[in-house]
Amino acid sequence: MKIQGKQQKLIGSKWTAVSPHNKEKHFELIGARQADVERPTTHTLRSVMSGITYHVADSELQDTKKWRRGWQ
Repeated sequence: MKIQGKQQKLIGSKWTAVSPHNKEKHFELIGARQADVERPTTHTLRSVMSGITYHVADSELQDTKKWRRGWQ
């Protein structure tokens, strides 16, 4: 299913994990996907340090206790 305009604009944006995992703190959003109407949008983030990709639900990415926009 095609992603909405808002998610499309987020691709390439930079994110900082509030609580780093495995010393990985900085990420770049490289993709977004909405599987269907019943499931939330999932974002694909790539770690700057290791290049490992992670999948994060839209609601989790919007939680300021977990993620911050930009590299801080």
